[in-house]
Amino acid sequence: MKFHANNDKLGCILASREERFRIPRYQRPYSWTEDQINDFWNDLIASSKGDNYFLGSVILNYESYGDDKVVDIIDGQQRILTSTILLAVLRDITQSLDEELSNSIQRQSIYMEDGVRRIYQPRVEVGESAKEFFEKYIQSREVSILDSKPQYSEHRKILNNYKLLKEKVESELDRIDEVNKKIEWITNLYSQIDDLSIIKVRIESEEDAYEIFETTNARGVDLSVADLIKNVIFKNIPEKGNRDSAKEKWSYIEQKIEGTGTEVKRFIRYYWISKEAFVSDKRLFRTIKQNTLNWEKFLDDLVDNAEKWDLILNSSSYEDLVDYQKADKLYASLNALKLMGVIQHNALLLSIFRNYKYLDLNPLNLIEFIEKFTFQYSAISKGQTNRVEKIYSRYARDIEDVVKEGVDINKRIQTLFHNIKAELKTILPSEGEFISEFNEVSYSKRELSRYILGKINNYLQKTNEHKIDYNNVNIEHILPQKPESDWGLKKSDIKGYVNKLGNLTLLDKRLNSKIQNTVLAKKIPHLRESELAITKKFIENLENSENPVWDEEQINNRQKNFAEIAYHQIWKI
Repeated sequence: MKFHANNDKLGCILASREERFRIPRYQRPYSWTEDQINDFWNDLIASSKGDNYFLGSVILNYESYGDDKVVDIIDGQQRILTSTILLAVLRDITQSLDEELSNSIQRQSIYMEDGVRRIYQPRVEVGESAKEFFEKYIQSREVSILDSKPQYSEHRKILNNYKLLKEKVESELDRIDEVNKKIEWITNLYSQIDDLSIIKVRIESEEDAYEIFETTNARGVDLSVADLIKNVIFKNIPEKGNRDSAKEKWSYIEQKIEGTGTEVKRFIRYYWISKEAFVSDKRLFRTIKQNTLNWEKFLDDLVDNAEKWDLILNSSSYEDLVDYQKADKLYASLNALKLMGVIQHNALLLSIFRNYKYLDLNPLNLIEFIEKFTFQYSAISKGQTNRVEKIYSRYARDIEDVVKEGVDINKRIQTLFHNIKAELKTILPSEGEFISEFNEVSYSKRELSRYILGKINNYLQKTNEHKIDYNNVNIEHILPQKPESDWGLKKSDIKGYVNKLGNLTLLDKRLNSKIQNTVLAKKIPHLRESELAITKKFIENLENSENPVWDEEQINNRQKNFAEIAYHQIWKI
C-alpha cells in the first residue's frame, strides 16, 4: 500500500492554483441533511473563537493524474461540496456589499482558470447525478438557485442546504450595522473555510483507499467495496451511443439487492465465495480486480445472481418459486431461514439455484436440513458464523466445479449433499447447550418467536387442517405485559419472565382483542374458543393441573417442555 499523508488546509483543494478535482461517477449522491449542516456550521463558528476545526481526512487518488491535472476525490466529497455551497452563499450575499470580494470568492474558490485553454471551469467536478444542477445553480452565478425547481432528492438537498446556510449567514449579518463590518465578517468567515484543517492523503490506486478505510475507519467514509467495483466496471464498460448499459445493469442490481435488505457489498462477496474462492471483506476488491478479465461477463453474472439472491430472500409466496419442485415447501424453508436473520448459508443456496437446471435431484431435502441446522446452530445456540460460512462456500464451489466438468453430475452432487449434512452434524450444539439457550428465547425476537410457536402448533396439531394466517393471528402474552391490578403483580415483578416463550401462545385477533390484560380466570373462556392446537394444549394442561395458576414457575416449565419438543421432534437432525 502506497500513500502519503500530511496536515493541510481545505484551501489546498478549494484554492489550488493548478489542480482540479473530480468526484468519480461511482460515488454516492450528495446526502447531507439539516443535522449535519448544523454541526458543520456550529463547528465553523466555534473555530472563529479560537477553536481549531478539524474537517477530517480527504483522500485524493492520483492514479489517473495526467496533463489535465485532474485528481479524484475518493473520500471527503460531502464535506467539500458543503463547503462549496457555503462559499456560493457568501459569494451571492457579498454581491450587493462588495462586488470585488464576491468576484474573488468565485474566481479563487469556486471556479478556476485553465491557464492553457484560457477558460474557466468548476474547481470541483461533481458526480454525474448532480453535476448539471450543481454547476448551474451553485458553481455558476448566472442563475439563482432560489429560482430552481429540483425534481430529485439529491438536488433538493443541495437547495435546502443552500437556504439553510444562507439563513445562518444572514442571521449573523443582521447583528452587524455597518456595511464595512459586514464585509469584514464575511472576509473572516471566508478565510476560516480556507483554513479548515484536514489530513490530505495522497494515494496512487483505489485499492489503497479501501485498505486505508478498513484499517483506520476513516471519518466520513463515502466509499465501499461495492463503489470501487462499480467504478472498475464503469471504466471497463464505456457508454455505447446514448446508452450506458453498465449503469443500467448496476442500478438493476442495486434495486434487487437493496430490496432484500442486504448491502450490495455483502451480496457481491457471497456471490464471489459461492463461485470463485473464499475471501475476506478486506481482500474482496483486490481479489476481484486481479482475477476478473471480462468485466461485461462479470456484470452480467452479477445481474443473474442478484435475481437468484432476490428469489432466495425476497419471495413473497410459493408462486414466486413455481419453476422449482415442491415450491410450497421450498418457500416455507427459505422464509424460515430469512426470519432467523442468518445468511451464511446463502453462498450455498446461490450455487444451488444458479445450477438448479443441471441438477437431476431435488435439493429440497438439503435445504430443509439447513433450516433445521440453522435453527439449532445459529438462531438458538449462536454458533460461530465464520466457521459455517467457510463450509458453505467450499461446498458451493464444489457444486460449481461438478456442474462445470459435466461428468456424473447426479451421482457426485448426491455425494456432496450427503457430505454437507455429515460435516454440519459434527458442529451441532449438544442437547444440553441447545436446551439451555432455548430457555432464553423471548418475545424480543418477535419473528423468531412466531416461527417457533407456529412450528410447535403444527407439531401438536398433527394435521394441516388449520393453517395459520398471521394476518388474523396474534402472539398472545398469557400473563400480560401490563397486568391488571387483579393479577396482584407489578411490571417490575414480572420483568424477568413475562416475555419468555413459555408465556406466549397464538390466538385469533378477534379473541385477542377481547381478553386484553384481564386475569387468567377471565381469559380462559376466550382462550378455550381457539382452534389452534398450541392454545388448546395450554388450556388442557392448565385445567388438568392440581394447582391451576400461571406464574414464573409454570412459565419456565412450559418453556422447558417446548425446548424438549424442539430438540427431539421438530428440529431433530
